[in-house]
Amino acid sequence: SSPTPLTPSAQNSRLASNRFLKLTEERDKFQKDATLLKQQARSATEAKNVAEKEKNEAINFMEHQIESLQETLKAITEQMGMVQINEQALHEKQLNDSKSNVAVLQKRLQQMAVVNEGLVEKVREATKNEQAMADMKRTIARTKSEHASVVES
Repeated sequence: SSPTPLTPSAQNSRLASNRFLKLTEERDKFQKDATLLKQQARSATEAKNVAEKEKNEAINFMEHQIESLQETLKAITEQMGMVQINEQALHEKQLNDSKSNVAVLQKRLQQMAVVNEGLVEKVREATKNEQAMADMKRTIARTKSEHASVVES
């Protein structure tokens, strides 16, 4: 005996059941992906915050160093005005040393600018991850809506 053909109602029920299972699998995959993206975004945000803190600390340190050198330069310049002509060569050397220190600090500031570019890239990457998470949330919401629609059918 051959199998009895399914009624249209039974066929529709089987199709709906299969679609329901597929949507459930998709939802589970999206939820897993969303969890992973949340973790990545959290890690990126933490890295961004650490990088921002390090950048700010480095900038504060450099600003303090520059202020200190400016004060040193000012003090040396004032001393030069009070020193006899025969001592001027010694003070010029001190001034040149200070200028050399400023040049070193300027080079360090340039290096910090390069580091800052890296931090900007990390911030950009974190922003991308946050956008991807928002997209994933919308996709999950749409999938849940489809899932609910299939369940209601």
